[in-house]
Amino acid sequence: MVENDNLQALIDYQNKTIESLTNRLTVLESNYGLRSSDSPDPGLFHQSLDELNNFSPAIPVDTGPGIGPGSSRGGLMTAVDSNIPALLVLLSLPPSEVEVLIVKIWAIPNSSSPLTVVNLYSPRDKFDTPWLDSLISQLTLKFLILGDFNVHHPALGSLFSSSDASKVLDWISVNNMCLLNMSQFTRFQTGHAPSLLDLSICSADIYNNIIL
Repeated sequence: MVENDNLQALIDYQNKTIESLTNRLTVLESNYGLRSSDSPDPGLFHQSLDELNNFSPAIPVDTGPGIGPGSSRGGLMTAVDSNIPALLVLLSLPPSEVEVLIVKIWAIPNSSSPLTVVNLYSPRDKFDTPWLDSLISQLTLKFLILGDFNVHHPALGSLFSSSDASKVLDWISVNNMCLLNMSQFTRFQTGHAPSLLDLSICSADIYNNIIL
C-alpha cells in the first residue's frame, strides 16, 4: 500500500511538472515569437517513433565534465523541436561532477537574441563557488537554468542543509536570478517532509514573462 501511495505521488508530481512546463512554453511562445506546434503527449510511451520525429534530440547526450563512461548516471539530453533553430554551446568550466548541457534556441529565425537553456544535474554536495561563478559568467541573457540540483535547505522544504545549499542560494541571489518554483515541491519520500530538489531558475529580464 505504501509503495502504491509513493507511485501515485510520483505520477501526480510528474503530471504537475508537465503542466507547469507546458504553461511556461506557452508564455515563451507568445513573448519570443515561437511558432506554435503540438507538444508530445505526456504519455510518451504510447506514441510511435514516427509521431516523435518532430522532436529531434538535436543536442547529443553529454556525460558532463569529469564523468566517465562507467558512470551510473546516463548523462543529459535536450530535445528541441526540429522547426526551431538551435545551437549546442560548449563552455570552459572547472572540473566537476556536475553535469551541464547548454543550448541556445532562436525563437525567431536569424534573431540576434536567442534564449539560452541550461540543462543541469548534480549529485549531492558537488557545487562549489568557483564552478558556479564560471558558469554564470559565460551565460548571456536571456536564460533558463533547469535541473536536479540535489540541494537541501529549509528554505526549499528540507529539514536539513546540504553542504553546498547556501552556495547555490547565494549564487542565485547575488546574480539577481529568479527561482521560479519555490512553492512546488519535487521530492516526496515516506517519512520525510516534501522538499524542492529540482530547481527552475531564470534571468531577471524574462521573469515577468513567465507564468507558472
